[in-house]
Amino acid sequence: NQVLSSCLVVPKMKKWPFMGVKDIQFIYVMTNKNFRGKGYAWQMMYQIHQQLKPKFEGIYWYVTNSDNPASKRVAEKMGFALYASGKIRTVFGQKILEIDNLVNNDGHNQF
Repeated sequence: NQVLSSCLVVPKMKKWPFMGVKDIQFIYVMTNKNFRGKGYAWQMMYQIHQQLKPKFEGIYWYVTNSDNPASKRVAEKMGFALYASGKIRTVFGQKILEIDNLVNNDGHNQF
């Protein structure tokens, strides 16, 4: 048996100040290098979203690097829209995403 793809779904944390109290975020979305490009990450995230949808009221977030086109494709296929760009900085030993270019604020899935 092999793990094809994995991710974490997390609630609001101090390092993500842009998230609301009821929001959640897909992070560390990874696919086994032997199975990349076959849609497994998208299928996994879709199934998780379907399970969460009836129980969840907040916004879904997905944070990725601008230099990761595969991750951006997964986000776009899931229906996420670019919300902002920014950079990570360290404050008192904690990494925080600092948003410097707000692009979209329509209240839908964001990345």
